[in-house]
Amino acid sequence: MSEEKLFQFVTWISNRTGIGEIPVILILAVLATFSFLIFWFKFVPWAILKMAGSETETLMTGMPGTATVLEIGHASGDTENGQLMMLLLEVKPQKGPAYQARIRVDAKIENVELIKPDAVLPVKISNDDPQKVVLFLEEEEDE
Repeated sequence: MSEEKLFQFVTWISNRTGIGEIPVILILAVLATFSFLIFWFKFVPWAILKMAGSETETLMTGMPGTATVLEIGHASGDTENGQLMMLLLEVKPQKGPAYQARIRVDAKIENVELIKPDAVLPVKISNDDPQKVVLFLEEEEDE
C-alpha cells in the first residue's frame, strides 16, 4: 500500500469515526502488532521445534512407552542444568516387543535422583528410529 493510499485510508476512518488521525494510526499499529503476534505464536513454534532436532520431535510425536534403566554411565562433563549420563535401557513400547537402547541424557538436577538402576521411566520412542528414545520426565509445577 502506498503512503498516499494509507493516508487516505486513515483520513477516511478518522472522518467516519470522528476521532483524530493520531488515534487511528495508533489503533492500526496495535492491530498490526497483534496480528503479527498471533501469526508468530500460531505457526512459528512448529517450525522452530522441527529445527530444534529429533529429540523435540520425538517428544511431540513419538510413541509412548516405558523403559527400565539397566546401566548408568556418565558422559563427559556436566551441564549448567544437570548432568550428562549414558543409559542402557530396556525399552517397552505400548505395542511390540521389548528391546535395548543406549541413549545420552542431559538430566536436570531435579531429575537425576529419578534415574537409578531398575527404575521404570516413561519414554517417547521415535516413529522413524526405535533406537531414538527420549525420557519423558514431566516437570513438576511450582506451588
